[in-house]
Amino acid sequence: MQKLRGFVVGLWRLVCELADADVVGATAEPAVTTWTKRFKYILQGMIGVSIMAMVLIQVVYVVLGYNDIFILTWVGKALIFSAAIDLAYMLFTPGPDEAIDPVIVAMAATVLIP
Repeated sequence: MQKLRGFVVGLWRLVCELADADVVGATAEPAVTTWTKRFKYILQGMIGVSIMAMVLIQVVYVVLGYNDIFILTWVGKALIFSAAIDLAYMLFTPGPDEAIDPVIVAMAATVLIP
């Protein structure tokens, strides 16, 4: 139990470090923006891990000779959720410059979904 707690604490510190290192310049962000950025990193990290798991499942299915399970459709749907998280995060930032990345991700997702 102690090792699990240490892992979770270490993972949280990594998320905080990554989110806080993303700040450019000397301007301080409001506390709500910092916390939403950390939450965004956690959610998008979970989506990234799920995409990697889906690709691994696809590889195993292909090796075992099963039918295709439409991996690009799964990845496209996961990217839609990632874009939605980015757009929700944009509501907590002061400028509209955060809207470009989720729009690009959403366009990539629509290309992958048939």
